[in-house]
Amino acid sequence: MRPHEEAATAELIDGLEYVEITREAARDAGELRLERQRKGKTLSLPDAILGAVALRRDLTLATDNARHFPISHLKLLPLPGV
Repeated sequence: MRPHEEAATAELIDGLEYVEITREAARDAGELRLERQRKGKTLSLPDAILGAVALRRDLTLATDNARHFPISHLKLLPLPGV
C-alpha cells in the first residue's frame, strides 16, 4: 500500500463486517467444488468458501472477477477491475 492510500484503506477495512465460516458453509463449499468437478471444471477452495458463506447468509458478493464464481443463485456485485 502506498503511504497516501493508508487512510482510505483503514476506512475501508474498518467498514468491513466479519462473517464466520460455519461448519455448514464449509460443507456447502465442498459440495460446490464437487458439483463443478463432476462437470469437468474447477472451483478453488477460497472461491468455494466465499460463495458458500454468501449463499448461506443471503449476501451479495462483491468481486472484480465474476468468472471465479460460477455458482448458481449467488448474487454478485461486479466491481471495476483495478
